Amino acid sequence: MKNVITLFCFAVLLFYCKTTNAHALWIETHTQGQLNKPQEVNIFYGEFANNEREINSNWYSDLRNFTLWLYESGEEPQRLPFAASWIGSTTYLTVD
Repeated sequence: MKNVITLFCFAVLLFYCKTTNAHALWIETHTQGQLNKPQEVNIFYGEFANNEREINSNWYSDLRNFTLWLYESGEEPQRLPFAASWIGSTTYLTVD
């Protein structure tokens, strides 16, 4: 009987893990930029593997506390400002 209960719990756990999904923040930008020109960087929240982008204000209430930092060799870290939009957040950075 103990083996049956253990097997049942294991099967339920496998089914539960199969049906769960996690969301993530990811960054997208163009692969090529120009020196001393602003580069658009987009931050999205959603299911990256399925390219599903959630509306930020409806799902992740702490997204407004998200900070984005630029680290350059030999330079102080620089906090990048960004503006939230209906489906993602955008910031512009200039590479010197």
